[in-house]
Amino acid sequence: MTKETTKKELKEVVEKPKTKKKDKKQWEFKCYSGLLKKLINRVKMLNTEIKINVDQKGISTKVVDPAHVAMVYISIPRKDFYTGHTAVNKENGYKCREPFDFGIDLDKLSKTLKLCSEYDYLTGYIQNNSLYIDTDKIHKKIGLLDTAGMPEPKIPELQLDVKAEVSSSDIGILIKASDETCDYLSLIADKTGLYSVIEEDEDNLKIDLSKDVKGNGRAIYSTDYFSNIIKGIGYNHVTLEFSTDQPIQISGDIYDTGSFMYLLAPRIEGEKDER
Repeated sequence: MTKETTKKELKEVVEKPKTKKKDKKQWEFKCYSGLLKKLINRVKMLNTEIKINVDQKGISTKVVDPAHVAMVYISIPRKDFYTGHTAVNKENGYKCREPFDFGIDLDKLSKTLKLCSEYDYLTGYIQNNSLYIDTDKIHKKIGLLDTAGMPEPKIPELQLDVKAEVSSSDIGILIKASDETCDYLSLIADKTGLYSVIEEDEDNLKIDLSKDVKGNGRAIYSTDYFSNIIKGIGYNHVTLEFSTDQPIQISGDIYDTGSFMYLLAPRIEGEKDER
């Protein structure tokens, strides 16, 4: 064995094996856990496996339930992601190399966030088909889902006659009253305001929801779907828009400057009478 051959063999032993380089981070963010919790709460009642779109302006998602009765569109701008630990420090904590989308199981993400309080500060990024989330004490890696089979629903263009600002807590009263008697709730808008009438045998109950209403209309909707939507929204004011026997649009704010919009298909009188 020559001296030159010995050096070559020794070099091959000493050198570390080459490893595959990691892909660059597609998306980096910093925020309070409350932001992601609100996103989850507004979506999970419709579907737990969702696709999230990411670009330089922020994130968004459109989700439809398996029965195609309801859908939600949520948009959260990049300025709602903070670099600081206090609400005063709202410098941007958001980096996106180029637009992309990813799929995620909300149950897995929710289990991690349950370990955090509303104002626990976290950092996160997406790399090599995984979402990484870190806090002072928690370090979580979540494998992402393939989005190939996930639908990309289109938001229909609707011309709705009625528009009213309503407290979600008042809608909660209506849902509770309706749930005790039937599986649907009614909404009626006329010159007196927005209200609902619940009839049972010879009795009836009227619940006023708003006096500041534009337009006239009457429609009925699933109590279960309405209830799940309102639970996800929490105690806030929402805007209701609907027309006679048409879908209802429920919209409002999420976190600081984000927005959400639900669409819920109506029940028709024939369906109601058959039950």
